[in-house]
Amino acid sequence: NLFDSKKIDEDINNYYLIVLLKILLAKAHIELSDFETAKINLESALTLTKKYELNSLCAKIYFIYGKLYQDLGTIQSSTQVEYLNAASKMYKKALDLTNTKTQNTYLKDKIEAQINILTSYCALNNINV
Repeated sequence: NLFDSKKIDEDINNYYLIVLLKILLAKAHIELSDFETAKINLESALTLTKKYELNSLCAKIYFIYGKLYQDLGTIQSSTQVEYLNAASKMYKKALDLTNTKTQNTYLKDKIEAQINILTSYCALNNINV
């Protein structure tokens, strides 16, 4: 199975590459609307980035988490506000890491743009986050 993340861990002995593959798998699962599997891959990648202090990738994972929750929050449901709050928290974590540990201006600009989109969406829909 191409999407078997346990097999990836066993076959590859490079944590940076494993994290990149898990991010790629998560993005693929998001495109397939398989959000639970995407979360599993993101959480696994996040654990590795924290363990090996891969701060730039960690910030990127928080950013992807934010986008995932923001996408889920655009669907009107009983959990909509929770998802949008989670998106906001993930963007803040990503921005904090970017400002304090990585100084990655490209990612910082992307995060700030996404925060502006989230803020605008919430304002237009009278949602407090």
